[in-house]
Amino acid sequence: MSFYKVEEWTIRDVAKAFKERSGDDSHRKVTIPVFQRGLRWSKSQRNRFIDSISKGYPFGSLLFAQTNEINVFSVVDGLQRGSTVCDYIYNPLSNIERIDENTLDAIRRVLFPEAENKSINKVIGRLILDYYKEKQNFDNIDLFKLARTIFKEFPNLESEMEATEKIYDILSTEIKSVKDQYNKVCSAAVPIVVYSGPQELLCEIFNLINTEGIPLNDYEIYAAVWSQKKYKINCKEIVDKVINKYLVLLEKDFTLKDFSIEDIKITQELSAFEYLFGLGKYWNERYECLKVETTAKDDEINEISFEIVDACINDSDNVANLDKSLSKLNINKLQKRIEEAIQFVNDSIAVVSQFKGNKRKFNVLHSKYQIISLIANTFREMYDVQNLDTLRATWNDRKKSFDKLLLSHYVADIVGNYWHDGGGGKVYSSINEKRYLEVISKQRWESLIDNYYQSQLSNKQNERFTNPTNSDSVILNCIYMDLFTAKDQLSTKRFDIEHLATKEKMRLLLKDMDGLKLPVSCLANYCYLPEDVNRGKKEKTIYEATGLSYSVDVIEKKFSFTKESDFEWLYARYNKNDGLILETYYLDYLNKRFKTIREMFLKVFC
Repeated sequence: MSFYKVEEWTIRDVAKAFKERSGDDSHRKVTIPVFQRGLRWSKSQRNRFIDSISKGYPFGSLLFAQTNEINVFSVVDGLQRGSTVCDYIYNPLSNIERIDENTLDAIRRVLFPEAENKSINKVIGRLILDYYKEKQNFDNIDLFKLARTIFKEFPNLESEMEATEKIYDILSTEIKSVKDQYNKVCSAAVPIVVYSGPQELLCEIFNLINTEGIPLNDYEIYAAVWSQKKYKINCKEIVDKVINKYLVLLEKDFTLKDFSIEDIKITQELSAFEYLFGLGKYWNERYECLKVETTAKDDEINEISFEIVDACINDSDNVANLDKSLSKLNINKLQKRIEEAIQFVNDSIAVVSQFKGNKRKFNVLHSKYQIISLIANTFREMYDVQNLDTLRATWNDRKKSFDKLLLSHYVADIVGNYWHDGGGGKVYSSINEKRYLEVISKQRWESLIDNYYQSQLSNKQNERFTNPTNSDSVILNCIYMDLFTAKDQLSTKRFDIEHLATKEKMRLLLKDMDGLKLPVSCLANYCYLPEDVNRGKKEKTIYEATGLSYSVDVIEKKFSFTKESDFEWLYARYNKNDGLILETYYLDYLNKRFKTIREMFLKVFC
């Protein structure tokens, strides 16, 4: 016996089933299961899909599941296409991106018979598109009013009534063309595959469909295959994040199957997937150190919560079955304990990660997997997952030394670019090997900074200079954290990472050097400067600028670690054949200053 049948619906039928509600059982209705992901298509994807329909291209079938109610279906595959269709059918004018150029030419000639200035077309097109977006659908438009609006935008010698009537006729032809395309899309046939088998198989079908290609990421698939067991959640903010996810669909006038916002608000109960979804949003807002992913949309998943929890409670990558592991634990207590670990890590690395740099927002210097590794290792040092009631007996004696070890590994791994690949596997390796209990030797510190500097010497430029890397920032932060006072850190004063041999000076020197390139954007050429000093001196060096808020002596001692004689090479006169001489002088300058930076950096950790 087959569980499938194929029906032919029109695009208008699909849109009505998604959007329109009535008590008539003969009216088809489509609902959205809660395991469906949010709306993911970009505007260009939606436009291309509608364009394909209007051109008669095949676009595949939609898969709906028959529910226990007459003429009520749930979406298994086709939410993105269905939502795109609804948006177009109910708001056809707001989706128009441009007006036909022949139409714009015709209106321009009414207004200015002799003018060939195409810039006038842009103004006319903007007026029409703005009006269309305001009215959204055909029933709301008044073409005569639009024609008058266009006429009044331009001074004109012809009578308003005569010009307006001509523009009206042109717009009528334009809108007829738009309506013809709209009706063509509305009447396009789409095959609907209707599944009528056991409802419990829907999640599995959804999973199988969406493991082909890239429609869903792994975490969106988990929403379908994980247990729907509900947990009482103590954190209202997490519940609100989940509600906001569903509101994205409800605000489109879609219906979610077996879902009630009021029930969630009253019970505060969520499935494991919903909980981790909301937890990711909540943690992203609460902890600056977790802002390693941009997930601004309310229905977009922040994966880090799934991965942190999994790394804290499982010994190997087991996210696909994480819900089973969570079912054995007190979710609310686990969250509290992990948050203790997050806060400990955040405090441990803050002296470097939250140092006053040249970015107005918090500057995340680490990768996702590095911060996950730090948190998971810390959690396991603090707690036994089988006993979340009390700290490990060893923790209080070890936490001070562990705090220092975390910071040293944090810095070493960024300087050594340890987390640039194989992140997920390295997280579990670090846990099993107790990596952060290892003391980093002086020899390794020396090797790390020397290798980093040597790699920078090969990064040469002569015109477009790169910005400081995360490794540059970390090394500089380590050096300056003992030089900057508490007053410096707490004040409103900002600090910039600046090139001592300034970019503009180096650009002018290299301009006529027959293609010579030098490592201008290099750790050894960077320093921190107070923002007012840096912006005040502009393209000049600290030795050329006047009227600065700090004396040169203070700048040398606290910021640049240089003397004016270090830059004599910068003011010499070179001809285009002196490239080798300039390169020799510049590298001597870099090596001398790197020696100073190296000593200061090693003093922090050795």
